Amino acid sequence: MKRDNEYEALLNYLLQKCDRFETIIRTDIISDETTDDKLNQALNELQPFLVSKIQGTEWHVNEISEGSVEIYTYQFNRKTLSIFLSYTDCFTDWQAPNFFEDISFFRFNSNQYILSVIGHENLFFWQIDDAEYQDLQKLGIELCLN
Repeated sequence: MKRDNEYEALLNYLLQKCDRFETIIRTDIISDETTDDKLNQALNELQPFLVSKIQGTEWHVNEISEGSVEIYTYQFNRKTLSIFLSYTDCFTDWQAPNFFEDISFFRFNSNQYILSVIGHENLFFWQIDDAEYQDLQKLGIELCLN
């Protein structure tokens, strides 16, 4: 699959605004025995940047009614960006069972996300101001506002 240029541009933009990201592993869908090699490799590479790992049933953009998920919070920096780009070409790559599911990026020193994505549904949730909206438009990133 060819990398989406908007994906890389957006990740680089978020690097200027965010210091953490959160993603999950759907333990209700996959287990250690069925985890894809791609996911295991990414987990190993991201390990030095792990901030926290908890079990839960809900996260910033979604929830499940049965079972639980593992919620991972990592530092977001040039190294983790490089790791992203070695495993993913677009936000729809962020879906179980082959990779992490969903991703949220958090503003520096804040629990407020700037972007949360449900990859398998191609849903993007933004919390941006007018200046950030203009910045994204200049990067060629089209936003649909509701």
